[in-house]
Amino acid sequence: MKNHKKLKIIFIIFIALVNVLVFWRVHVKSLRNSTAKIYMTVSAEKEDVFQVYYTTPGGDLSEDKSAGVAYDTPGKKKEMEFAFPYQNSVTRIDLGSANTRVDVYDLYMVVDGQSTKLDVKNLDGLNASGISAIEKKDGASSFAISDNDPYFYAEFNRSEIEANFKKINGSVNLIWDIIICILLDLVAFYSLKHFDAFVKVPIEIFQNRKLAFSLSKSDFKTKYAGSYFGIVWAFIQPVTTILVYWFVFQVGLKSGGVTGVPFVIFLVTGIVPWFFFSDALTGGMNSMMEYSYLVKKVVFNIDILPFVKVVSAIFVHLFFILFALLLNSAYGYFPSIYTIQLIYYVICNFVFVLGLVYLCSAVVVFFKDLGQFINIVVLQVGMWMTPIMWNAKAMLPPWLLLIFKVNPMYYIVDGFRDSMIYKQWFFGQEKLLWTIYFWAFTILLFGFGNMIFRRLKVHFADVL
Repeated sequence: MKNHKKLKIIFIIFIALVNVLVFWRVHVKSLRNSTAKIYMTVSAEKEDVFQVYYTTPGGDLSEDKSAGVAYDTPGKKKEMEFAFPYQNSVTRIDLGSANTRVDVYDLYMVVDGQSTKLDVKNLDGLNASGISAIEKKDGASSFAISDNDPYFYAEFNRSEIEANFKKINGSVNLIWDIIICILLDLVAFYSLKHFDAFVKVPIEIFQNRKLAFSLSKSDFKTKYAGSYFGIVWAFIQPVTTILVYWFVFQVGLKSGGVTGVPFVIFLVTGIVPWFFFSDALTGGMNSMMEYSYLVKKVVFNIDILPFVKVVSAIFVHLFFILFALLLNSAYGYFPSIYTIQLIYYVICNFVFVLGLVYLCSAVVVFFKDLGQFINIVVLQVGMWMTPIMWNAKAMLPPWLLLIFKVNPMYYIVDGFRDSMIYKQWFFGQEKLLWTIYFWAFTILLFGFGNMIFRRLKVHFADVL
């Protein structure tokens, strides 16, 4: 009981800090440390590499302060995304190195959800080089390239972005944050009211941790026992799935990169956390039936069985994280300080699926059709709704994107890409509220799943 009181005090302090953090976001938030993104839709006759150079006023331009995107769809439009620190006000846009014509349909900068468009009409007053003429053509600014190093300096209306930023971060945003804190505190109140249900199973797991991890290793080894290749099959199936999706989308449908990122990188970084979620949910949901001989033993603590199946799935998951890091490195996306937060997102995935597993493993014992529902709706439909193989941010309107983000797996998949590709922190300005939402949802799911499991487990032996 004393330990429970200490845990409650720690939980209350944590919720208080989160409330402070939400309001801090409103009053301290500024654009100074924000990431700016330039979006440019282009069409050219030849393959090339387009770059954006950025620096502070008076600073020198260099390759280490640039962002490049390959144009690999000659004759077709392609949207490119270039990210750089907003505080760098000097922005030079290089239009490749091929002596050809380049059509730019859209050119705009986005910072913290605020955007401003740049309309290039002609060379008058434009600081440019290697460009002989600009004309408006079919809604595009058509650049006539005269040498192998064409570029121009982009002067975006930053005052418009900053004015909109201040407006949004005013009283309206403050009201929204008050609403968020109220909802968060209601979740905290519910969690404290049912605190025993939240901590009972984690405590049981901790007390039986040696047995749980021993069973997890045994479960992983025996899953493929008897087959000639053994545990190799655990890696062959996911790799085959990746190759099939890559072939269909990039080779068959001729899909180019996604916001300047090679499709295979975008696919692998998104599908790796999904593999773990799918494997852990499928195995954990059937844990009571698979270990029915243990469930019927009065002396055995069955609370650890769902945990055993989830831990068993993490061995393969760690291998594919390493595989994703090596593949990213091969394409020039090397590990950085942001890669450390992969540990955080693995924990997010683990806790989320564990709460879901406790709920589903208890219900499926009495309602076998739940297994079919999970396989079809959650795993098959959910994989396309996350999304993993398409870019929701570029393809969906803001209101629909908001609905997609409600899915907790969206947060995890997006987090893996932020860690390995886009270099963004989970506590950054853009993700702070979604981080709070994810953990509020996950804590409720975990507590509810444990509560249902504890109420139904006394009847498992009778049904099984």
